[in-house]
Amino acid sequence: MSSTRQDPPPSTIEVREIDYDSPCYRVVMGFRDRILRQPLGLRLTEEDTASENSDRHFVISSNGSICGGVIARPETAARSRLRQMWIEPDVENRGLGRLLLSRVLQILRQDHIHEVTLHARAPVLGFYEKCGFHPVGEPFEEVGIPHRMMIRSISPETRSPGDHR
Repeated sequence: MSSTRQDPPPSTIEVREIDYDSPCYRVVMGFRDRILRQPLGLRLTEEDTASENSDRHFVISSNGSICGGVIARPETAARSRLRQMWIEPDVENRGLGRLLLSRVLQILRQDHIHEVTLHARAPVLGFYEKCGFHPVGEPFEEVGIPHRMMIRSISPETRSPGDHR
């Protein structure tokens, strides 16, 4: 009897927007708490998320399982700030963060957003720079750790590395 090794089927990757306070949003809150807050000795509370009802919430899924997410908070009619981006640690370094960011920027661009800002934790500055973001201002502390404000133009006439239009 011969056995033939079969490659696993290719994974299905999906980026989608979810509704605030939906069952999926509540699941994502658990991920955000575990991945972003608990390692800092903090907890994500309902008070922390109370102002998120006007934000846009995005997730990336692989084979139907949520493995990352990010929030886009409107700042002006043409600018949004990305917040709380996370990828499940066991699937980091597989391009999912870059894909999530690229697709969210495409969606924001289609919705007439021309500029995106974010507060990057120091260890991931290089990731955001590779994705076309530029640091502005001086480093600062947020949730007890060093951050840097970063900015990127996403107006239709600009393209940056990591932009897969």
